[in-house]
Amino acid sequence: MTLATFLPTTSVHHIRTVVPGERILDARSWAELESLLQNHWFASVLFDPGVDGIVETSPAINLIAKYRSIPFLAYVPLTPENLLAVAKLSTFGLADAIVHPAPAKTILTVIDRVFIHPNAQDFLGAFEGSFSKLPPCVVTAILDLFRRPHRYGSGTDIALEAGIAPKALENSLSSANLGAAKKLVILAKLLRAYGYFRDSQDQVGRACNRVGYSHRRVFAEHSRAVFGCSPSRLRSAINPDEILMSALEWFYKPSGMGLQTLQS
Repeated sequence: MTLATFLPTTSVHHIRTVVPGERILDARSWAELESLLQNHWFASVLFDPGVDGIVETSPAINLIAKYRSIPFLAYVPLTPENLLAVAKLSTFGLADAIVHPAPAKTILTVIDRVFIHPNAQDFLGAFEGSFSKLPPCVVTAILDLFRRPHRYGSGTDIALEAGIAPKALENSLSSANLGAAKKLVILAKLLRAYGYFRDSQDQVGRACNRVGYSHRRVFAEHSRAVFGCSPSRLRSAINPDEILMSALEWFYKPSGMGLQTLQS
């Protein structure tokens, strides 16, 4: 997980102690923050609208609108000015706000809650009722898959994360009227890749590597199977509503046995 921050020095130090094992890139200006967003993918952005000494919301509003797939978190001291700023930013897509100083558990909980990519949130939201029929260990594993799709190469990896046998996983998914585990892995990767294309303007090869494909040809085959187009076309033409509808439709189709495996 990589985080971006635009915070006072003391706040940055606090965040680094809370998430010591994660990569954190610190910006010193709004312009530098935008440069980071153009060149990296972040699980979330933590910022203080008053970091320059004057509370202002326009720069944050512009970035939130431009990078819609990255959750922005305000990490601010409790003051009337900051409360007004947070209220305004919330109407423009602010993911959440944390009052500084906050306990480590609070910060980690909020970061974890907003970590799933918006494309994946929409996809998983379609199955909210079905998830209630799944064992908690399976739900936890599926959420982790959509948070970190690069770590998963097959449905078996979901079963391993859940601590159950692959057959038990498939039976659980079937009982909840959900599609196959392999399809969940493919969709988690493709939805995240689309986010990379949309916000970071990633090239196809880089997105392929970042979501955990060993071979670009498999990435291309899966893109065509799900969305009916190559990754290059996906990068430039399809809007989020079409992405969601295509993903849902493919998820419930009979499995295409001719699909290349993820690691082949």
